[in-house]
Amino acid sequence: MIAGSDARGTIYGIYSISEEIGVSPWYWYSDVPVRQRDDIEVEGKTRVEDGPDVKYRGIFINDEERTIAWAKKKFPTRDGTPDVNYYRHVYELMLRLRLNTLWPAMHLASRAFNAVTDTGTYDNGTPINAREAAAYGVVASSSHAELMLRNNEGEWRQWYDRNKDALDIKGPDAVAAFNYSINKPAILEYWRRRVVANAGFENILALGIRGVHDSDPVFTPGNPYGFKDKIEMLADVIREQRKLIAEVYGSADAVPQVFIPCKEMNDLYNAGLKDHIPADVTLMWTEDNQGYLRQVPTRSEAARSGGNGVYYHISYWGEPKSYLWLNSTPMSLMVQQLRRAWNSAAGRYWILNVGDIKPGEIKLDLFAKLAWDVAGYDDTRFRTEHVQRDFRLRGKDAAVVADALERFDALENTKRAEFWGEINSSNANSGRIHNGQVFPFSATSDGDELQRYINESNELVATLKGVSAKLDPRYRSAFYQQVLHRVQSYRNMAEQIGYYWKNQLAAAQGRYASAGSYELLSKQARERIRTDEDYWNTISDGKWDDAIGHSHPEGFPNEGTVMLTNDR
Repeated sequence: MIAGSDARGTIYGIYSISEEIGVSPWYWYSDVPVRQRDDIEVEGKTRVEDGPDVKYRGIFINDEERTIAWAKKKFPTRDGTPDVNYYRHVYELMLRLRLNTLWPAMHLASRAFNAVTDTGTYDNGTPINAREAAAYGVVASSSHAELMLRNNEGEWRQWYDRNKDALDIKGPDAVAAFNYSINKPAILEYWRRRVVANAGFENILALGIRGVHDSDPVFTPGNPYGFKDKIEMLADVIREQRKLIAEVYGSADAVPQVFIPCKEMNDLYNAGLKDHIPADVTLMWTEDNQGYLRQVPTRSEAARSGGNGVYYHISYWGEPKSYLWLNSTPMSLMVQQLRRAWNSAAGRYWILNVGDIKPGEIKLDLFAKLAWDVAGYDDTRFRTEHVQRDFRLRGKDAAVVADALERFDALENTKRAEFWGEINSSNANSGRIHNGQVFPFSATSDGDELQRYINESNELVATLKGVSAKLDPRYRSAFYQQVLHRVQSYRNMAEQIGYYWKNQLAAAQGRYASAGSYELLSKQARERIRTDEDYWNTISDGKWDDAIGHSHPEGFPNEGTVMLTNDR
């Protein structure tokens, strides 16, 4: 018999047994073969799990343009993308990893998570994705940019267009009108409708207000409500949101709530907003977008009944430089910083920004294990167990791959693949790097530091290709998706940019034959980036076509990697 303290606990028990008998959590999302057995033996003794260390543990699907391109082909639907067929795979993956909380995709190109209803009418009926999350046992929440379960990018504009006359919404357009200091009643009604529609599901409500997208809240001095600054406005927002929650749920603390002091909210919090956040509301601290916690709870914050949490990135879009390709936050850094959070009493609610999920499988898996047992896992133990489970590696081969992943972690700690680049403006084919962000390795000191990094990445590629060649062919696709493609891509970026630097140095020194050789090596590496992605699109019979990519041009300046042109 398998039993849990609640339905979700029972699900975890079922999936734990499933994993033990040969079903990886990544059997669908990374094509890890399901192990076939003629017989299954189960020990008769009672086994009891104490439960997770972190109560709410989950993921944020973000900057999801690659997911949209892939999902449109994989799950074609008239209801927009990503849809419930996509989310069902996400829900199952989360439960197999023993996670429980989702911040869904929220960019403008995505269909808003709660926008598709069982009536087919926006804002009238039960949201299908949320209903399905509840059926799976997944807690629905929303990001630091989407307060009270509202995806402003996908919902506010429709709300504004439909209600601007009836609710006398002021402002020249939807973005300007999302201004609590002049449109308080309309915005409260906007939030109320969502909370009512989703009240029957298990939710965590994020409090506060920001701009329509991930931006500062709009504020008008001399407003009709007498708010003298943004802190006074935010304090009123939180009071009114709590009243709304009490109206819908019966009491202001009847549903978990979180305040996320992210970006400008962190400054407002420290400037006085913290005095207006009720003690039962969880505080979720963010890192600096590069993997380092920038603030942890004080003693008084640690003692709050609502506790504290962490929002952490392995994928990021923004200044000073995006990393959206290879989920490149080092595992050792993530372990260090999450343990720091736990030891600082920020252990109630953890969310990992996973970008498009792929190709961050290994790091997401590590995050999930840490959230369940913070002291019991580190990246060293995890690497060995992971390669044994997902690739059926044993003995020397398992040790070789675990060691290669540790060495690769050191490369990512020094310079992410996405950070190899030369000053470049954004265009359709290449990402950007600004002046002061290049940080080239030296080709003339420390034993040719630059060449040492290139050589190390090449050694890792050779090692992993050697293991891949010996793998049971059924496991090669999963190995490529989780390991080999990421390491090859890093090597390709190091050679494309590193040999360009060597080309420039040789030309400046008048060594023109050497300059020509380095130019050729750089261009060959650039082409391998493209051909490796072409190969990616064919693996598992094309299942993951367009699921990842080095370029990220959709709708904004290209936030992908730098791809040099033939003239530089």
